[in-house]
Amino acid sequence: MDGTESEGDPERTGHPESGGGARGGVQTDTGPPQPRQPWRDALAWAAAGLFAGALVLCLFGLARHLGLFGAELVGEIPESALTYWILLALVAVAGLVLPHTSLTVLEDEQDQGDATDAPAAPDAQDAPAASSAPDTPSTSAAPEAQDATHSFPRAHTVLLSVSSGILVFLVVWLFPRYPLTPASGRAVSSETEVLLWACLVALFLGGLLSLAAQRPPRRPFLSLVPLPCFTAAALAVVVAATVLGSVTHPEVVHTVAADDPGDPPSVPGSVSARGWTWAPPPGVSISRVAAGPRGPILLLDDGFVALDGATGSELWTYRELHGTELETRLDEGAALLTRSTGNGAATGMLLDPATGEIISERPDLEGLQTYTPTVSLHEYLSDDGTEGIEARSREPGLTGPADPLWSFVPQEADLFCEFQPRARPTTGPDTGDGLVVVAYACVDPEEFEEKTLETLEPQPIRGDYHGILAHGGSVDSLVATVAVLDLSTGEEVWRRDDPVLHSQHRIDLKSGRRALATEGEVPALELWSDYELFLLDPRTGEPQGYPEEARDRRGRFGPAVDRVLRADTGGAVLLMRGDYHGSDSPREVLTTDPDGKVIARVTIDESELDQEHLNQAIVLEDTLLIPYTDSDTRVMSVYAAPLAAGDFGGEWLEVGSPLEFGFRQEHRLTAAPGAVVSYITGDITEVHGLVP
Repeated sequence: MDGTESEGDPERTGHPESGGGARGGVQTDTGPPQPRQPWRDALAWAAAGLFAGALVLCLFGLARHLGLFGAELVGEIPESALTYWILLALVAVAGLVLPHTSLTVLEDEQDQGDATDAPAAPDAQDAPAASSAPDTPSTSAAPEAQDATHSFPRAHTVLLSVSSGILVFLVVWLFPRYPLTPASGRAVSSETEVLLWACLVALFLGGLLSLAAQRPPRRPFLSLVPLPCFTAAALAVVVAATVLGSVTHPEVVHTVAADDPGDPPSVPGSVSARGWTWAPPPGVSISRVAAGPRGPILLLDDGFVALDGATGSELWTYRELHGTELETRLDEGAALLTRSTGNGAATGMLLDPATGEIISERPDLEGLQTYTPTVSLHEYLSDDGTEGIEARSREPGLTGPADPLWSFVPQEADLFCEFQPRARPTTGPDTGDGLVVVAYACVDPEEFEEKTLETLEPQPIRGDYHGILAHGGSVDSLVATVAVLDLSTGEEVWRRDDPVLHSQHRIDLKSGRRALATEGEVPALELWSDYELFLLDPRTGEPQGYPEEARDRRGRFGPAVDRVLRADTGGAVLLMRGDYHGSDSPREVLTTDPDGKVIARVTIDESELDQEHLNQAIVLEDTLLIPYTDSDTRVMSVYAAPLAAGDFGGEWLEVGSPLEFGFRQEHRLTAAPGAVVSYITGDITEVHGLVP
């Protein structure tokens, strides 16, 4: 059938006045053929294009599932995807074929009915008259009737309506909410899931347009209406799915802080409640929590998220969602993400920790030790193989290696010297461009080789290697030195030399930045040398005073101190050892001024708190906080005691239960502007902000 019917044939049209419908015949559930309307043809061809585009998506999905090409960027291809692709492909084929099939069946039934109702063939003698009758269908049909077509039968319309209803339900129910909010970086649905959803949308729209057209596409394909409609619809499906996959699963999620975020919040002096909770996207974990300029900065396994400490809202984000072998680190002057490119090489991205803006897309990573606000420090090797450090410029936008500003190699006249710990930069309100602290040891090479029978030669300083310090006590000329250099020029500001008296002598440098310094003060330099503790002003090298009760029986300051909780130029907070080291006896926390006078104290006498909990204690301006997790209920809580509480101790603050708690995980606290962050170590699944 060609889809055209004759108005002049009463047997075909079924008009009562023509007598055709009155005689009966095969009854159908479709109305008389209507004149063809171009907009219905456009809808029918567009519906066919949507079904064809969905079929292309299904074939593409099947090919990816079978591993013929392509790879999943996020997660893994769902195991049930193969079944879904096959089912959706069958629906797409049905959308292309059924409209023609149902109408063809209908027209065949009508033809059979018309043949049954037709009058008997005329006798032979009447044949010429019949053949010469002027009112035959072939000659009397109106032009618009020749271009008419039937609507879908009622059963097909009902099937189309039900199918469209089911598809719209699936479209809403399976809407991939997380990947369609790309600003949050929650790309947790695989690309396959997003493409399956796009295919569902295409099938639903195709069914909707086919239902509106109420007829299959019948005009020749290569004509004015069909070709553009079909092509546009098919391309729209493919292009939309491609764009959807790239937008919802971006390579990089990068948002920056507002232009004028206002003054940063201060670090709380105490806490009383849980103010907010933040969790990373599913499948993403937090590797570290650090204090940033306006709140905590969370180091994820694929980037950074900076939070407002007061509210827990996101300030800026940088994540490389599909990156592999990524590492994140937060230095004093920059947030650095590095990508391994194999063979020990790496590329990186340098971000401003305050705003999240990109400082450099190709930072100088060669031998990088640390970043400061003005320069970067790198490993340096002198001509004779001695290790040192080198300062390089940090001009905004600089790419590739920069010209060195200065280099430092430990050396003294006629002495052999070697580095000890890594360089540790410190900055503060009165340090100008900042300072860099270095530690090294020197010895007379002739005496050393004579007494140790070893040959001196430069050795790489790695891990627990202590080099010539291991021969302390047997070589009289051995000296341990701590020197402070000007960060902008490399010139020596001050130095401290201590004789090495035994083989266990070690130089241990720590920064007071483990706890945020008191406002207006500079973090002190914590130096352990020969088991004795020195709290030094990094600007002058002058040691602070210490309380008499913190001395041991030999008069040394240090062995009686379990931990330095805070140390700056305004004083120190010291956790003292118990009556018997390692026992659960009450412990004291002393607060001292720069001269060593005790100005506040609190006694910790809680049976639940052992040494492991005390090791994680932190100090705010006037409050001691100790994290605790009940081993039975897994409830996290914090013991909060005012530093001047004396024997009255403190109170317990419940934080909540962790989402997950595994073996060797610990409750930790990090003080940041606006809040104290509570979390469980390991693969951190959520963080809580404790506020005043």
